[in-house]
Amino acid sequence: MTETERKLDLLLGDALAENETYRKANEHLVNATSAALAENALLKKRLTYQDDREGWVGTHGPECWTFGPRHYECAIRHINDMARGAIKKIRGLQK
Repeated sequence: MTETERKLDLLLGDALAENETYRKANEHLVNATSAALAENALLKKRLTYQDDREGWVGTHGPECWTFGPRHYECAIRHINDMARGAIKKIRGLQK
């Protein structure tokens, strides 16, 4: 291997390492952007729900059971709704 080939080989290795660094950074940005867009969509959904309540101010809305312990009753309602839905599907499959 000539000196020029060795230098080119080193440059190629450096370029590949730098490319991998940028690929990882880009992957991180894509994941962060995706998470932010999902959160933004959820917040818009909640704001739209509140806007539809004609000036009513509160914290209840779609998936409010995810807000924390003050929404325990909402979580119980959600679980019961899911259970009723599952029972209906099972009964539908048994027919």
